[in-house]
Amino acid sequence: MHSDLLPPSFGPRLKHLLDRFICPDLRGALFSYVSATGDQETHTDTALWQEGKKGIILNADEYEALAEHLNGDPIGFKYSTKPDGSRQGIKHLYPLVQDRTMVGRKGVHFATAKYSIGNSLVIFRSSAETQPRPGQIQRIFVHSRPSASNQNIQEIFYAVKEFLPLGDDEAHLDPYRKFPLVDVKLYRDELASKITMIRTPNIISHFASCPYRIPGSPHPYRVVLSLDRVRKSTLTSA
Repeated sequence: MHSDLLPPSFGPRLKHLLDRFICPDLRGALFSYVSATGDQETHTDTALWQEGKKGIILNADEYEALAEHLNGDPIGFKYSTKPDGSRQGIKHLYPLVQDRTMVGRKGVHFATAKYSIGNSLVIFRSSAETQPRPGQIQRIFVHSRPSASNQNIQEIFYAVKEFLPLGDDEAHLDPYRKFPLVDVKLYRDELASKITMIRTPNIISHFASCPYRIPGSPHPYRVVLSLDRVRKSTLTSA
């Protein structure tokens, strides 16, 4: 409804009702739906890049994760992390970014773990084919890259580390797996070492959580409750 696809004769009235009854607070809604409406976070030229703000070079792991994410799009343009890697159909991916501590839109806020623990906890997909999983945002940044038409695309990216799932020998310890529609699941309270790079449409929702101790187990655990109000059974069992 926030796009320009509705006929002008009744579009404004529906948009007004949507803003009045739904849009003031979309926390817990499927954020990929929210981000697909109205002003999106993909821009050309200087919509996101702040003039005068210092750029920072991504470290090697984040740089490779960014290239892997962009190149994972089957219909997207391909990029190389090597300066001499540009050739027909492939462009050099620059490692320069500008950091953000928090981004927000229509009542939904996402932040780095250092800035806000609660707003850093998200349910996400790294691609359309992968299962949703919980993670913590480690870094948020704006990146600028050339498109196939040589336009300058600027976009917000999130460096996320996922919470480790239970191993096969631990699955029986999760008391919530017998209730899949509740969207609660037990995870290790440990983060993976690998960085996963995602964009805003990859984020499904925030999640609520609390520590969970199992007598006799040496590992800490975390109960994860999806706050997605759009879909059911976000956290599918392995």
